[in-house]
Amino acid sequence: MPTPHALRAISVLLAIAAVLVPLTLVPATQGAAPEAATGADAKLTATKLTAGSGRPFRATSPFNVPIGKRVRVDPNSRAMVNVLAGRGYATAQVYADTPPIYHATESTPRHNLNCTEDWGTCDLERMPVPIPRKAVASPGHDRNMVVIDWSTRRAYEFWKYDNNRSTLAWGAVCSIDGNGTGSASSDPCRYGAVGAGVSRLAGVIRTFEIRQGKINHALVGPTGFSCADKYRYPAVKTDGWSTRAGCIPEGARVQLSRSVKCAALSAPRWEKVVCRALQKYGWYNIDNGNVGVEGFGIQFENPTRESDPYAAIGLKDYTQIRHIPLRKLRVLKSWRSFD
Repeated sequence: MPTPHALRAISVLLAIAAVLVPLTLVPATQGAAPEAATGADAKLTATKLTAGSGRPFRATSPFNVPIGKRVRVDPNSRAMVNVLAGRGYATAQVYADTPPIYHATESTPRHNLNCTEDWGTCDLERMPVPIPRKAVASPGHDRNMVVIDWSTRRAYEFWKYDNNRSTLAWGAVCSIDGNGTGSASSDPCRYGAVGAGVSRLAGVIRTFEIRQGKINHALVGPTGFSCADKYRYPAVKTDGWSTRAGCIPEGARVQLSRSVKCAALSAPRWEKVVCRALQKYGWYNIDNGNVGVEGFGIQFENPTRESDPYAAIGLKDYTQIRHIPLRKLRVLKSWRSFD
């Protein structure tokens, strides 16, 4: 058995080795989690998440890890960007089909729910679910919403909710201290409430982020040409339909070139904030929407539970985001979290 001095020496050597080992590229096609965050980004963990600040999930979540300088661009990136930029603009989803986010405590009424889709075990059927009395789903096809229960630190996520505290098509339960994506076979966050199977809470631009003028996470949204037969981490599945050469795998991470001068754009403040987030964190394709139409959506929190902050800044549902040069996008095959 090694002596205590020898054990201490081994521990020191292991610590030095851990520092010296170079960071590796995170393949977009594998489920390995990115390496740990450091510095200011490491402090922005779920423990800082409140009703009016912070971000969900751990710092190593694929939605919270910044994109490093050394990346591998997908060989098919140009064809995919042609689809994403095909209309010359992205769309801002602020009301329809983008979730209002409610808050619950131990005293919030709980209800037993029934998921009507026969897709297996629906996590919202496993336990009584907290639903605030005035909670309603978003308008549109998806009728989605999220309830964050601070007493359990879980996000209860609804898809096609009937606003009756009884039925919905499907849903998920995700830990706000987790990664924001499931394993597709076990908890937490198994088969989330969007096409890619990730958390419905992940990547949504919050109303307080628009007010504060800073977004510290990746953005998310749908595209009309999600691939039918392939997806990438952090996606665990796809609801895509397209087989064209430029189809976008669900889970694909897309980044705006760092050469774009976001501050110099002739654009409203909120669009410059989105521009910077696209450079630092990128955008993930998480759903199949507006099928057969080129372009993509960027999803904002539906402000149902609060006074609407969007009208004052000219942001409407499906506002065209035209000032960001979308031809400067690139689809990543793999990336370094930090350089």
